[in-house]
Amino acid sequence: MLTLLELATGKITELTRSLDRPVHDFSWVGDGSGLVASIENEGNQDIYVIDPTGQKKPDAVTSKKGVH
Repeated sequence: MLTLLELATGKITELTRSLDRPVHDFSWVGDGSGLVASIENEGNQDIYVIDPTGQKKPDAVTSKKGVH
């Protein structure tokens, strides 16, 4: 599970709680509006966009069928 710790407040936000898949690699989007992550899905590595507030479910932008 990928979590975010706000250093100023100590607040912890679970970002990928809704997924039952491991997160392998992640990086912040250049403007800080979210994260992109490589997440294993049915034996494939798919790319997901993750909302840093934890309010939205991570959204797959690739799948074994290719880019959406």
